[in-house]
Amino acid sequence: MYCPNCRNQLADNVDFCPGCGTNIKDLRKMVEQQPAPVQPAETVVNSVPVNNINNSIKNNNEVKKPNKSKRDLLIILGVLAVVIIGVSLFFIFNKKDNNKPSDDQTPIVKEEEKKIESTITKLKTDYESGKIDVNKYFAELVNYDYDYDSLDKEYKTDEIIYTTGNISEIAELLEKHRSELSEESIRKLLENATLQDVQVGNEVSVEPQANTNNNVRVVPLNDTNNKDKIASHKLDKAYLSKNEHFIIWYTNYGDDAVTLEQVQDIANELENSINDYEEIFNTEYLYKPYYDELINKNYFNARESLKANGINAAKIDTAMNVYIYDTGSNGTLATYYNPIDTGVLIETIILLGIDDLFMGESGIVSYPYIVMDKGTIQQSTENIKTVANHELFHHFQYLYCKGTEKQRCPNGYYTEATANLASVLVSEVSSTNNFLNGWAGRYTQELSGNLSTLADGYGQFPYYYTYTKAVNDWASILTPALNSGNPTDYIKNNTSKEDLVKVSETVAYNTLAKKYDNKSLYTDKNVTLKDSISTSKVLNQTINAGAVDYYEVSGDNTIEVISGNKDYVGIKFYGYKDGVYTELASSMDKIEEDLTYYVRQDKFYVAVYNADITNSNTYTIKVKGSDFAENSEFITTFNNYNIEIEMDITVAGVNTNTVSKGIVDELHQKEYLDVTTTSMGIISLNNKVYHDFNTGYTYMTQPYGGDVWWKEKSASQIVDLGTILNKLISMKNVTKVSDNHYKVKMTQSDIKGLMDSGNAGAATLSGDVYVEVYTENGYITKLEYDFSEMIKGFELFTTTIKYSNYDNAGDVEIPQSIIDNAKVQ
Repeated sequence: MYCPNCRNQLADNVDFCPGCGTNIKDLRKMVEQQPAPVQPAETVVNSVPVNNINNSIKNNNEVKKPNKSKRDLLIILGVLAVVIIGVSLFFIFNKKDNNKPSDDQTPIVKEEEKKIESTITKLKTDYESGKIDVNKYFAELVNYDYDYDSLDKEYKTDEIIYTTGNISEIAELLEKHRSELSEESIRKLLENATLQDVQVGNEVSVEPQANTNNNVRVVPLNDTNNKDKIASHKLDKAYLSKNEHFIIWYTNYGDDAVTLEQVQDIANELENSINDYEEIFNTEYLYKPYYDELINKNYFNARESLKANGINAAKIDTAMNVYIYDTGSNGTLATYYNPIDTGVLIETIILLGIDDLFMGESGIVSYPYIVMDKGTIQQSTENIKTVANHELFHHFQYLYCKGTEKQRCPNGYYTEATANLASVLVSEVSSTNNFLNGWAGRYTQELSGNLSTLADGYGQFPYYYTYTKAVNDWASILTPALNSGNPTDYIKNNTSKEDLVKVSETVAYNTLAKKYDNKSLYTDKNVTLKDSISTSKVLNQTINAGAVDYYEVSGDNTIEVISGNKDYVGIKFYGYKDGVYTELASSMDKIEEDLTYYVRQDKFYVAVYNADITNSNTYTIKVKGSDFAENSEFITTFNNYNIEIEMDITVAGVNTNTVSKGIVDELHQKEYLDVTTTSMGIISLNNKVYHDFNTGYTYMTQPYGGDVWWKEKSASQIVDLGTILNKLISMKNVTKVSDNHYKVKMTQSDIKGLMDSGNAGAATLSGDVYVEVYTENGYITKLEYDFSEMIKGFELFTTTIKYSNYDNAGDVEIPQSIIDNAKVQ
């Protein structure tokens, strides 16, 4: 058996609980004097779900059949435990939500917020529309990555939207349109991309040698004509990461200066993420550097510089180079140069015969490599993490795709989206001002666009992050999609409709309500409304693939929304009040709602989502004015009141009656209850309970526990008076029995707290659920529930709640001694 106070397991012959001192002997005597219940103990144990009582009653297969007296005690104590737990719950209907945003974070949706179009989006739009030719497009992409001051002012933005390098797209343009591009733009690209203005180490006198590395690619080049040119960026420091996968080249003086601590942050983050990426994406990390005769002299210069920094020179052949300096870009934070794109650059140098731009002591050492702009490093440690992890994942993408027929991952939008996704998954951040947060804002504002192309690819990661939460074995789908020219087609074809719907409906709510479980997804941007509807209107709409359309509708209307595709197009209807969004209706077919019924909501929003991520679909919205006149006789706001709850439960012939009396302090969000529980008229237990919804703590005594107070971080509602008042005011699902007496139809969700309090939360109710409501002078005075005929296993289950003394019950103050000394439950 178990102690009814502290729930310690007890030997059969103990007189007092060794854990808390409860008198078990007297309890046993009281029970032995009572007649046996009608039904056998086995039925009781099986019919009463008590698994939330810390395993107080074990499975029948593990327990020997008790004798009569022990069996009776088990029945009584089991029911008592159920009821004691049930009454230790919170009754305030207007409780404070400790998880809701603070006032300065409360998301208020604004109409048609001005979206900041990125430089990349502007350029791509103008190029694809024919407004600019390929040479202009190429030149401005190069300017954006390497020479922001020279960028055409038409493509500069008031708000900088940070990106990473566009080298793959630039290299592809160079490969396909070389003859159409100006030599000036090509030279600017090659000088910057191959770091011809960057020198690693101090100047060391070395001569080119035969490079015996197996990955060397010998390229016949003319001798450089620029031996006397001086590099602007001299990175004299080298740092080898802890697992020797990376060499960080940097300096601690001049305009390019960064600190050793910042360098170590980058190195450690890269090293830590290798293991994470290998495990998550099932792709092994490999690094095989490539060399060219072009950079032969700088290679040996780098070896000597490593020696000067106390690093084994041989590491130049096994560790990836990472360069940190002021790159001249205002928005490009970093770039990963893979061997394919770098090879295109080298090939162009040879074909055009412009190797005169190379200096004798500068340039890349080997490739692939990563360049990070000094500005990235200076922003924050967390920006360092997210950007470094983004670039590292580009290397994993290269490793995954290089063995395919296309050799490089074919869809640039998707590679940027998944690089950001990967960074979110492995970057541990505590603030909301890193590189990823800006792109989460772009996604929030552009959510009505086509998923496959919106937000320059970078901003799509919140969708894919949600996908990782909703779809089992998600990596086996998202990773192979890297090899597809149309990754959303691949994802759709390998994901069930149910899972796609789950992702989209989660995105619809989380983006509107700003409910994120990862700080990198937070944004201060608000969703962009398709329309704000205040008068009668009919809209036949097309929704983009993978999109969510949002509408605000004024509360004096009725609304009907009809899905044009019941498999993929879903509708969500939300109410908003005090920073909280509440789902009021949901359907994959249609919803019809009279907004005037929801008198306790301040605003109303409709979200229509398209779970089909490859095809657009349709829907219709119909709005018209409501002719409903609300019942205004009920009072909905008050500071405090007295409450008395009586619960009667009979299970297997054992009756338990619990009476709780106290004060609900709405103003200060606190409550006090004095709880008395009697079973079979012989065992009377008493405990006291305080609830503080400002902190989320419940403080309580336990029967036979004396003056010892316990606390736990939990509190639940049994009855939401707000729901009942909404129904009374709207008279929706309400039958007036007589003056001041109403019969109100409730849903399963409406009574969840009450069912849980009687330990019947998992039970299935048969028939409709009603509550008898009694009122006086506009106040609710009594509620009566009777589930006796509706729940299998309960012979009696009734609850009566009385309310009185509105605004005169007084405040609830929890003694500081209880707060300070309560033990953790």
